[in-house]
Amino acid sequence: MNRLLRAWAGAAALATLSLSAQAALVTASFDGSIAGMRFGDPTFTSYPIGTPVSFSVTFNDPISDGVYSPGESVGPGTGTLTVGAGQYVLNSATAVGLSFGFNGALTELTVHFGGTGPGADGGFFYGLFIGLRPGLTAGNDALIGFGFPSTGGTLFRYARASGEFAFAAVPAPATPALVLAGLAWIGLVRRRTSS
Repeated sequence: MNRLLRAWAGAAALATLSLSAQAALVTASFDGSIAGMRFGDPTFTSYPIGTPVSFSVTFNDPISDGVYSPGESVGPGTGTLTVGAGQYVLNSATAVGLSFGFNGALTELTVHFGGTGPGADGGFFYGLFIGLRPGLTAGNDALIGFGFPSTGGTLFRYARASGEFAFAAVPAPATPALVLAGLAWIGLVRRRTSS
């Protein structure tokens, strides 16, 4: 009887671990189009207003609980971005900006997704920027940046894409393993107690 109780306690502990193992990874998807430029820049001839934009990026979720600690990682970030016929591979994610409300509560965390892909209007691809809000929501806009080297440094211009975001949690890979370990533990202890 004592062995059976220990078996159930061990299985319960593994089940608790599997249920409390929270998925740190999140996938954000977006479908929309170029709606204009940020800061009143002239529009890109490579990607005029109305150019379709879609992306899917996976990253660590540091903000769904409404609390963000500086230095908390959002990377590694991976995904793809499509702007018109341009295909981009995203391979990094970095928190680059925080916004706070009047009460001091975090209202938005801006994430920069870097990667590779074609330039626009003579500039190089700088990255995709999205603003994440507590509860894993985002505004309707994403920014796509391009850098233009000049004598005084690099000038950055951003196309503003408007559309719809969707977020989905990526299950933690350990969860199924922990559940199976709990079931195996029960089976092993039951087998030992019956013999």
